[in-house]
Amino acid sequence: MNVTLKTILESIITGVITTLIAAVLFFVPVLNTLVLLFPVPLIVLGVRRGTWSGVLGLITSSAMLGIVISPFLGLSVFSYNIILLLGLIGAFNKRLKANECIVISSASVLASILINFKIFEWIIGKSFFDFISENAYQFFTANPENTLALAQLYEKLGILDRVYSSEEFAQLAVNQLKILMPIVPSILLIFSIIVGLALFLLSRFVLKRLHVAVPFVPPFSNWALPRGTGRGFLLIMMIAVIGMFMGINNFDVVLYTITALFSFIFSIQGLATAAFFLKAGNLPQIVQILILVVVFTFMSAALSFVGVLEQIFNFRKAYLNRFRS
Repeated sequence: MNVTLKTILESIITGVITTLIAAVLFFVPVLNTLVLLFPVPLIVLGVRRGTWSGVLGLITSSAMLGIVISPFLGLSVFSYNIILLLGLIGAFNKRLKANECIVISSASVLASILINFKIFEWIIGKSFFDFISENAYQFFTANPENTLALAQLYEKLGILDRVYSSEEFAQLAVNQLKILMPIVPSILLIFSIIVGLALFLLSRFVLKRLHVAVPFVPPFSNWALPRGTGRGFLLIMMIAVIGMFMGINNFDVVLYTITALFSFIFSIQGLATAAFFLKAGNLPQIVQILILVVVFTFMSAALSFVGVLEQIFNFRKAYLNRFRS
């Protein structure tokens, strides 16, 4: 069989199988989050067979969803995945370092989300957040009995000072959504980093198993932010604080976003530091994992502090140097 024809068939089959698996996972509680890893087979295909083959697989998947379910869904799947597909395939093909691949992957996820928000606005005629607010208001006002029962429950729990009518409760819910708007950018940014990292690591794992050259990734316990990261964050935060106190529009959002990103990234470094010393203590691996999960879940603020101290004093390097000397 002609090599090009074989690759075309492989691309189409991969697209079909990936779509079917994603459709099944979507209806399984908890496992439906794995749908976010949908592009991994297409990334692997693109690295091994050429960028165009991965794009062809994505076109096949998008066309299937567009024909069977909804044209809007097919367009959304294509627009969401095409940038990160091209970004990660290019990063692997250019033999970029792991940190560079993660940055490209995370930035691609964020860009894809923002593009989909814009496409949604073009098609629906209103922003995604206005759409959510309006539908939330309609949901509570269309079910006055259920809304009243919910308001009574909240009043008994002390969350509300009195029982609100369905219209008042709906407006209260919409106002709460508006209050949360300043933290949306930080949520999107952290979400993009997590998903981008997962896509890179899983794609790398599969490619390595297929004997394709991949970037070196150090053990998690040895992972560290580049020197100077902390100073860079502090400088940006100072600029944001100054801008906020000067009354410049949206600088409060910038401050929220930078603060959340700072806390998240340094909590990961704190977690890596904790993993290093747990490993040095020769604890059983399952015990190490359980401790790390508990600490990250309930003590993320403390981990951020540890991460900052590690950035300043480099405890892990000092610990290793003590045994080498």
